[in-house]
Amino acid sequence: HFAVEGHTDSTPVIEGGIYRSNWELSAIRANAVRGRLEVVGIGREQIRVEGYADTKPLPDEDLRGLSLDEQLARHRRVVVRIY
Repeated sequence: HFAVEGHTDSTPVIEGGIYRSNWELSAIRANAVRGRLEVVGIGREQIRVEGYADTKPLPDEDLRGLSLDEQLARHRRVVVRIY
């Protein structure tokens, strides 16, 4: 089984933009990866999609020494967990 987690940085999405919230953006990121997993033959019943927005930031020690732009980029991620 797979859990596909979408994440964003803490920057709010632009009002009136493509996405209504960071929650929506994180779920859409995760869903895009889910689609790719299905294309390679993983059944949808084996995949769970989770959107976390900016509620699960990376630990500070993972960001040490990075510029602010690099830190924000690291937070914008999709994590695939295999169980």
